[in-house]
This record gives sequence, structure tokens and C-alpha cells, in this order.
Amino acid sequence: MRNRSAPAIVLRSRLLLIASAVLWSTSGVLIKSPALELLPIAHRGAVLACYRALFAAAMMIPFVRLDTIRWRPMLLPMVLSFAAMNLLFVTSMTRTSAASAIFL
Repeated sequence: MRNRSAPAIVLRSRLLLIASAVLWSTSGVLIKSPALELLPIAHRGAVLACYRALFAAAMMIPFVRLDTIRWRPMLLPMVLSFAAMNLLFVTSMTRTSAASAIFL
């Protein structure tokens, strides 16, 4: 890692945290957009969850040092849990109000 001062690292970390919160929050608006109502309701949640995960991965790639990625046995349950959470959350957002999905 490049030599940076502590305040610069803290500022970068805070900006990335704010950016992730903004992107996470705007996903609800995008899920409810009229253009996506053309997708069949039965498959809308799965399709949107897939694209949401792909977009998140594309946004994170520049910030991940690939030489630090290692396989660990607990990675598989974590990935499956996150995928299930993402699928269920996005599906609930497509079928009910955002407030109900977030509350649940």
C-alpha cells in the first residue's frame, strides 16, 4: 500500500462509506422504477438481484487487491447467506412497499 497519512486514509474511508450508503439507498428507487415493471413479476426479483450483485462487484473491483484474496472454508456459507439475503430483499421490494421490505 502506498504511504499515506492517517487523515488521508480516514477521509478516503469515510468518502467510500458515504458512497456505498448512497448506492445502497438508491437501489430501492431503481427497483421501483417504472421501466423495470416490464419484467415479469415472477422473475423480477431474481433478475434484479443478479444485476445488483454484478454492479456491486464491478464497483468494488478497483478497491480490492487481488493478491490478498484467499479461499477460506467459511467463505462459502457467507456467500450463500449474502446471496439469499440479496435475493429475498430485492424480491420483497418488487412485491411490496419499500417500507414493508425494510421493516421485515
